[in-house]
Amino acid sequence: MRRDVLELREFYASPLGRAARSVIGKRVNEAWDGAGALDVLGLGYATPYLGGFRAAARRVVSAMPAA
Repeated sequence: MRRDVLELREFYASPLGRAARSVIGKRVNEAWDGAGALDVLGLGYATPYLGGFRAAARRVVSAMPAA
């Protein structure tokens, strides 16, 4: 089932979405170990999880294909 970007933004603004972003974000950061000096590409609606990489990564890019 596809979700609209507006629906996803609304979800991540809700208390449940903030909790999900926190738990998932911690796991992603643990797996990548900060991504220091790397290029990071988020596919799909990855913007809630890319913020943690902006300080250390060389470049952070988000790609959200329409289909």
